[in-house]
Amino acid sequence: MNRLFKLTFLFAGLVVSFQSQAVLIGGTSIISAPASVGDVRNSAPQGFNEVIGFSLVNDLAVDGGVIAAGTVVDSQMIFLNPSPGNTINFNGARFSFDGAILGVMSDINLVDISNSFLGNPGTSYAGANSGMELGSPLFPFGTENYFVSGNTLRLNLRGNDFIRVITASNSVTPPVVSVPEPASLALFAAGLLGLGRLQYSKKQRS
Repeated sequence: MNRLFKLTFLFAGLVVSFQSQAVLIGGTSIISAPASVGDVRNSAPQGFNEVIGFSLVNDLAVDGGVIAAGTVVDSQMIFLNPSPGNTINFNGARFSFDGAILGVMSDINLVDISNSFLGNPGTSYAGANSGMELGSPLFPFGTENYFVSGNTLRLNLRGNDFIRVITASNSVTPPVVSVPEPASLALFAAGLLGLGRLQYSKKQRS
């Protein structure tokens, strides 16, 4: 009987769950990860979360440098992909993240190389075949470019641009032990009393 009580209390008191976090927290437009990013047509930049809490096995190349192996990162894709024949220049898109921006991949070759481990597992990246042409003029004003400030990214895009943003991950959190509510505790206690009476009745009959 003592063993039954100990096991039951252990099971009831230690309900452990891990928290997952959305990392792309604000922006021009945030969407769920699509089945095929190349098939999504838009007239304004959109972004979606890809991989959360990935520990880099090797140094990761990004625009202008590398992120060191062992860094735990999140990845997000931002893209402008209008319908064929439509020419769209978009100035002033803005996206915010819950971690500091560690690097940006505006070169489609860097995006392609990292799709296998930083791309969303349920998303096809076929059709995502062009990146940004940094510094090229955008009609009627500005240049194709991006600007990083802490956890905020501002960018000017031309149609058919696909980029990946790498941020510091905040997804490693300690387990959360859930505490049963009073009503649940009352039901639990009633169940234990019932088990105790059942055991007592069996002993009386034997």
